[in-house]
Order: sequence, then C-alpha cells, then structure tokens
Amino acid sequence: MNRPPRPAHEPILTRQRLVRILLTSAVMAAGTMGFVTFVFFQIFNLLNVRHDTRTIFSRETLANHTAFIATISVIALLTLIVETDALHGFFTTTDLALGQWLACAAVGTSILMVGELVKAIIRTRDRRRPLPAEQGNPAQTTAV
Repeated sequence: MNRPPRPAHEPILTRQRLVRILLTSAVMAAGTMGFVTFVFFQIFNLLNVRHDTRTIFSRETLANHTAFIATISVIALLTLIVETDALHGFFTTTDLALGQWLACAAVGTSILMVGELVKAIIRTRDRRRPLPAEQGNPAQTTAV
C-alpha cells in the first residue's frame, strides 16, 4: 500500500515476475518429482526385499495379498497428494504430467533392477557351490 499503483500500460506479468513464477514452478515440480520418485523407490524396494534370491517376476510375488493391497493404497494416496489441488498447499506439491509420472517410476525401478541383478548373482553363485554332502566325501571324487 506504500507503493503507487502500476501504470496502466505496464503488463501485470512483467518479465521479472514471469521468471520468478517459472523458477518457483520448476522448483515445486522438482520437489514433487523427488517425493514421487522416493515413494516409487520404497514401493519397488518392498517387492525386492520379499525374498533374498527369488525374482519378483514370479507368481509368488502377488501371493501376499496384504503387501499387494498396501502397495495399491500407497499409489492411490500418492496420486491424491500430488493431483488434488486442495492438498497442494499442505504437502507443497504440484500436479505432474504423465511424462513426469513415468520418469519418476522409471527412476524408481532402478532399485528393482539393481536388486534383481544382485539376486541373479547370488543364485548363480549358489548353483556353482558344491552341496555340503559333496564337499567332504572322498568317494565322490574321481581319480585322475
């Protein structure tokens, strides 16, 4: 109220205001994407830690209905937090476009891929290891 009104010919969105709005929007989108990516990391990690060596790409993955329902619930709540305008101020989030959601999910799957790689290495190592009965039994060794 201490400033005089802007001149009538001056645009409401000056270059300085527009740059500030764009930078603020970019920071909010980056923060929201970071939050969404973190949640996807947690979802994929939940699937990863269910078994030390069994791949998640098996029927047993969906056998635990409680974990499946919890995962779906987390995704639903995440979608509400990010996409509901009334919650944006409380959670400091902003809407994400489909491409942004997919980017967050893709980055989140990296924990899944690393976990699957580790499990594959463990399975391969375990297959090469002799069984305990074979280690100390001289009758099973062949003479040269």
